[in-house]
Amino acid sequence: QMLFPGYQLLLTNRSGEEEKTLPDLKEQQELTLLDLQASQHFTQPPARYTEATLVKALETRGIGRPSTYAPIISTIQERGYVKLQDRTFYASELGIKVTEQLTAYFAKIIDPEFTSQLEDKLDKIEDSEIPWVSVVREFYDVFSKDLELAYQNMQNLKQHPEISEVICPKCGGAMVYKYNKKGKFLGCSNFPKCKCTLSLNQSGQPIIPVVTEYKCEKCGHPMIIRDGKMGKFLACSAYPDCKQTLPLGADGKPQPLEVTSELCTTCGASMVKRWGPHGMFLSCSRYPECQTSKSLSNGENDFAGLVQKTCEKCGRPFIIRKSKRGLFLGCSGYPKCKNIQKFSLDVIKIPMALQNRTCPICHKQLKLKYSRNGLFWGCAGYPDCNFLVQCDLQELVNHLKNEAEGPKQS
Repeated sequence: QMLFPGYQLLLTNRSGEEEKTLPDLKEQQELTLLDLQASQHFTQPPARYTEATLVKALETRGIGRPSTYAPIISTIQERGYVKLQDRTFYASELGIKVTEQLTAYFAKIIDPEFTSQLEDKLDKIEDSEIPWVSVVREFYDVFSKDLELAYQNMQNLKQHPEISEVICPKCGGAMVYKYNKKGKFLGCSNFPKCKCTLSLNQSGQPIIPVVTEYKCEKCGHPMIIRDGKMGKFLACSAYPDCKQTLPLGADGKPQPLEVTSELCTTCGASMVKRWGPHGMFLSCSRYPECQTSKSLSNGENDFAGLVQKTCEKCGRPFIIRKSKRGLFLGCSGYPKCKNIQKFSLDVIKIPMALQNRTCPICHKQLKLKYSRNGLFWGCAGYPDCNFLVQCDLQELVNHLKNEAEGPKQS
């Protein structure tokens, strides 16, 4: 019961509902049951770590120091133990396997309490409060025994991989599960004689490369669709003997590389335009025999007319820029105007000719999407259909120019 409202006299009831308070009750008073509502509640698991919450957890448990937090976070990502999605950490297949192995044979060493106590002892060694020899001896006596036991009993995942039911499409051998920084995949058990590998989808099923009707320009073997960092692309089926690749358009057809008038400074061959994680660049047409490359000028990377937004400070058009964190909008008047804004798809002008593209696999509509790696066309049937292909910004610009010029008169 409220005996005196105090400061609440000045507050207004924004919800418009009357506050419910208990009536005046007396000891041993009999109450009548008016209604009984049963509800079920499931406990929720702890939230996944973000970079901030992981640092906070390390500080709380006394693990590491401020100078070591950044290397810890970068190491677990570079080694492929975790994946950062939507600023949240997810354990990878490789990370789970490594953790299971370490927990089985080095349970005491990887225990957070042991790590915290060892760091305190190191601080005391630095302050000359305890001798370092006794601390190292105490640690090594336990570690050497665990290490010897692990050498004898720990299963070597490379020498004894898990055998799958999938048959190698090249040599007919059994495929086994392997791990790398990108996660779990299938590799032929006859390696290194057969270097065939298959990627796995989100449900753990192998992704069989789609053989196309297109032939390799160098060796004549059929081209197949493969997955890369920038999406789908065409690669020669004779890999690794032939390393010919071609960009794949959203219509499922190969896109020929645009040959420029510039010549390679190493071998004299023509330079072609390619698209990489940091934008368009020039590469030798004899790649991979010649790996000479050259960045394009800012004017060729600006893709003028593609962004439907102007800078509110100087009135000049925004252009698409890319950083380690992904895409952003930067003023074309840089460095005089350094205005930047967050990137969003609604600023991109999609040509009419590309708005009704369909997936070559399931024939559903392709939608323009973006991630930290850039723009790409993704199937509307995701996650049932994982087809995606990198969006060529130059292709968008060319279509916009054609629509602006109108139909050509014969």
